[in-house]
Amino acid sequence: MKNQLNQYAELAHNILNSNSRFVANRKIIERIFQFEQENTFQIRLTVIDSYYSTQMNKRLFGLEAIVNELETYTDDDLKIHINKFLNEPTKGVIFDLFQKKFGINKHGKSQKKAISLLSKYFYFLVNGEFPIYDELGKVSYKLLCENGYLESSSINEINYFTKIISLKYSSNIHSFEKLDNLLWLIGKISKGSFSILMNKEKYQSITKRVNFTGKESSKDVDLKIREFIKNSYQSLEIFTADEKHFLEFVFSLNN
Repeated sequence: MKNQLNQYAELAHNILNSNSRFVANRKIIERIFQFEQENTFQIRLTVIDSYYSTQMNKRLFGLEAIVNELETYTDDDLKIHINKFLNEPTKGVIFDLFQKKFGINKHGKSQKKAISLLSKYFYFLVNGEFPIYDELGKVSYKLLCENGYLESSSINEINYFTKIISLKYSSNIHSFEKLDNLLWLIGKISKGSFSILMNKEKYQSITKRVNFTGKESSKDVDLKIREFIKNSYQSLEIFTADEKHFLEFVFSLNN
């Protein structure tokens, strides 16, 4: 079953790259990595934090602390260290950066690590050929294990990169970008977060058909939309054949 993931990764890649909103957001981030200017690191990190909601802006002095770390390297230096990390993900400069804590809380206490934000920074620095660390990745990996697509094993902060790097090769996906597309899209659909996958008109055409009380939490709204799409996607003309195929795959997973 693991070999099937290559097909679904291609499908996820095609779906996301035909989505104007997803592509537009990505191109904005890619553009700021194409040139250097004053406050380059600050600008890059701020934009990524904004689009990916990594919440670093809520930590006091967090972004500044990361900037201070990254400024000790050139882009070329970091690319060399990234290549070393992909071969040995349990040591080296990138590994050490993932272990550091950045920012403080209002009581002046040290905050948390910044693995998610840093991994996304490295992802864009090397044109998508770096594994992104986030909760969606872990959720999707566990789902694939529970449904027989991967050998059942736990994935956590400690072994995440080792597992994802291994999955890239064992699944014959051979592209971190496409692997991230696969895990990201599975996670989004599983959680019922569909807005990034649609334009305004498409999203509203669905919400108009869902029976909301107006008192639902944000999470409950997502779940109601997910349930409606799960029961109706095959007959909805707003979904392409590729989208229906991928939805069928995700909804077949024992969530």
